[in-house]
Amino acid sequence: MDSICLVSVLHTTVPAPEARHRTDRAYYLRVETPVYCGPRLFIMSDSTNIEAPSQPLSKRIVAALQKTNNIPPEQYISALRQELATAQHELTACQADREALCAERKSLRKASKARGFQDSRKEIANARNVQRQIDTVKDRIDRLQRRILALTSILSPIRRFPAEILCGIFHFWLAAEPPYLLYYRYRRLPTLPWSLTHVCQYWRAAARGDPSLWSHIRIDAGTVNRGNFLVALEAQLELTLQTPLRLELLDVTDASRSEYWDEDFRYRPNATMHTFAGILCTLVSHSNRWQTLTLCIPSPDEYSLVIPILASIKGHLDCLKSLRIEGQMMLWPKELENLFEETPNLQEALLSQSMHGLEQDRPYPPFGIAWSHLTCLEIYASTAVSLGILHQTADLEELVVGACDSDDQPPLIDNVVLRNLRRLFLAGTEIVQYLTTPALEYLDLIHGNITILYIADLLLRSKCQLRSLALTSPHGEPDIGAVETLLQALPSLSYLELRCQRYGTEPHCQLLKRLIPLLVAKTTPSDNLCPKLISICIEFPCPTIADEVGIHLCEMLESRWHITAERRFLGSVIFPPDRLPVRSSMESTPGMRQRLNALQKAGLNFEGL
Repeated sequence: MDSICLVSVLHTTVPAPEARHRTDRAYYLRVETPVYCGPRLFIMSDSTNIEAPSQPLSKRIVAALQKTNNIPPEQYISALRQELATAQHELTACQADREALCAERKSLRKASKARGFQDSRKEIANARNVQRQIDTVKDRIDRLQRRILALTSILSPIRRFPAEILCGIFHFWLAAEPPYLLYYRYRRLPTLPWSLTHVCQYWRAAARGDPSLWSHIRIDAGTVNRGNFLVALEAQLELTLQTPLRLELLDVTDASRSEYWDEDFRYRPNATMHTFAGILCTLVSHSNRWQTLTLCIPSPDEYSLVIPILASIKGHLDCLKSLRIEGQMMLWPKELENLFEETPNLQEALLSQSMHGLEQDRPYPPFGIAWSHLTCLEIYASTAVSLGILHQTADLEELVVGACDSDDQPPLIDNVVLRNLRRLFLAGTEIVQYLTTPALEYLDLIHGNITILYIADLLLRSKCQLRSLALTSPHGEPDIGAVETLLQALPSLSYLELRCQRYGTEPHCQLLKRLIPLLVAKTTPSDNLCPKLISICIEFPCPTIADEVGIHLCEMLESRWHITAERRFLGSVIFPPDRLPVRSSMESTPGMRQRLNALQKAGLNFEGL
């Protein structure tokens, strides 16, 4: 099963033989059958309700409580604590006895060696007797350690967490995605909330009492083919208690295939499309509660069943705030072009695919959206189409825009002012020359094929106080004058991220080579570029590039650190995501390791070294 959370405040663990002498104090909480594995606290699936016994506490009662997550009876808390204190006192005494016996055994062995074998039979016999006593004491210590661990586990805080804290941990667990799940084609997320109800009575009551735990519903080909999923879905909808729903309709096109790989990598026959239609009908009946919707565009083979059902949600999406469309826009049914026009509360629209393949007479996107209320938008369209959409979004705060210049249609709008835009992500588009963003704080150039001079013009034209900038090295040699002009337009920049881009097998870091020398601090403070820069994140794709940039990097860091305290502004340097090229460069470049180590000892924070 999946890990719930890493709780570092727990000081307890179950009595596992291989963990007797471990002192780790961070433990994983898991939902599974009884398994002992290292210094971890596994919450068992046995939910037996232990009644308070009439007789004094015994080993049987302690073992029964230990194998559940039940709270021990209140009248026995003091007795358990007293028993724990007694066991700890006995453990201390036994450990002292073992040390004394070990010292006696050592002296007997030393005496027997000094007297010889024939004259030391008595000492040898005494040593064997002492060894038996040591073994007896050691067994007693092992039993006491297991007893202490069991009692500590029973008295651990996890059993007394309030329902609010438990549900907070549950939310983190449901939002997490363990790495191993990436190897499965279909994730098990739809079944995860139900796992919480099989731990113990207290956890079941806490999970059932929080409707938001059940509000995230994910539908894909894997869930469609579970025979009992429709029943579980109806029960889950009842547990939501009319709270807003987060719905994901993904991989539904796979539901028309004859077979598929399940999460256990076994072939199973696929359910019919009628099963998926029944699931979709159940969800559509709650469309007035849809708050976020992720929809994969269906294939034409599914139109006969999907279109009539989806068409029924038109006019019932008053609660919808976030919309994500995945798949090919060319497959969007014409019958659903007006599906999202009546969404008065829509704030986020993420349209991940371009308009390639659309007929010339069809707009992008091929469905209507209330653009005026959006605060977050992601589009991939031609410059003319993008400007036409952005002209209607005056309240945007975050924008992701990509190029799709499939036609030569000139833009009809010369300039779009986005007064509230604070975060801008550009994925290979020259639309930036038509934008004005006076409130921009974060700019990310996702791809490097954007003219740097356009970025400098945007910042100078907008007169914004940009605080964070992420740059990707372009293909080809950047103009040194354009790079310097860009840095001159960043007087308020505090965070800079430099990435290298690969074109085939060749990494391109020309921007890195040009930019880092320009950031070397000058003797005159007014001549410094980016004077408020406090954090730099640099990506080295290979040791060769690191060798070429390493010397300039050391000079830049030293110049920005070894200055007077009043002007010291550099605080941290980050090397993500692969640390091997940096280490290789430190080994091959003369003096680089010593120079970086000296900066680190002086107080400069390095992450990734």
